[in-house]
Amino acid sequence: MDGSRRQSAPDLISDLRKNPQRYSFARAVDLLLKQSGQQVEENALQTQQVDGLVFRVDPGLGFPASDVVAFRDALIESAESDPKVRELTVSFLGLHGSSSPLPSHMLETAAWSAGEEGVQQTFNDFFSNRLIWLFYLIWRKYRYYIRYRADARDQFSDWMFSLIGIGGEESRGRADIPWAKLLTYLGVVAGRVRSADMISGVIAHAFGLKDVSIRQLELRKVEIPADQRARMGKGNLSLGRDFVVGRFARDRAGKFTVVLRDLSFDRFRDFLPSGRDFSRMKELIEFLLKDQLAYDIELHLRHNHVPALELGKKHRANLGWTTFIGNTQKEGLKPVVLQARG
Repeated sequence: MDGSRRQSAPDLISDLRKNPQRYSFARAVDLLLKQSGQQVEENALQTQQVDGLVFRVDPGLGFPASDVVAFRDALIESAESDPKVRELTVSFLGLHGSSSPLPSHMLETAAWSAGEEGVQQTFNDFFSNRLIWLFYLIWRKYRYYIRYRADARDQFSDWMFSLIGIGGEESRGRADIPWAKLLTYLGVVAGRVRSADMISGVIAHAFGLKDVSIRQLELRKVEIPADQRARMGKGNLSLGRDFVVGRFARDRAGKFTVVLRDLSFDRFRDFLPSGRDFSRMKELIEFLLKDQLAYDIELHLRHNHVPALELGKKHRANLGWTTFIGNTQKEGLKPVVLQARG
């Protein structure tokens, strides 16, 4: 994590202008793009250029000490929009300079022309500008940590989400799920198997929880439809096959419980029906499930985080949720069980 005394973007731009040799080419371009707020994935990949930034190649024939030679503000009189641009001078991929493949006498002529403020360097940079920009895009393409945007809003993350059928922000925007956390589990989510360990691992990672487990094969009562109930003289009376006494049948194949343990009081409240993460967890679980089974959410509060019962105090006297009576250290603390889907 960055320190609290790190330099801001304007300070880094000023430092880049004063000490360009300290920066690598990719770092310098990335810094300029972030400072200008331009979205490379959406704009520059189509136009193969970036607004307000021009690349030039140093015409010098000496051995380059760094990728970046100079950085300055310049004016382009023929520009149709904003004539003010930023020029980044580099020491590679040019038709002139020490890295050029051209014969030496042509390089010497280009160096002399640059010293005399001739047009040959400008003419060569017309082609070098596009080539250098493409070089940066190639470098950027295979570095996901550079392309990544907050909340996984970059183009590459969107392509990855397409593997599990939620490509496009309009598809993900319908549910309040921490989608960025799912990037780690795209491989297993894209598969057909939904094991208890996989679902509990995704939940723990998505909400930053330490102890999450799934209790399977929970007993529940299922109401029997009226046309399938046993009735004398009408049917469903075969012993051992379809005969069931009463309106309900016991079932262990259609319900499970998500158990959250070792919760602090603040996180405990977050997963209550009135908390911020209750509906988000329900949406995540239902997104992960192949078969929409019934399930409960069981919350276990830490013993040393049990609040004192204070009437009138906010979040301290919610009956059945945050009210605890008796010696919880001695008698044990019962979990809070919430029915998410019956």
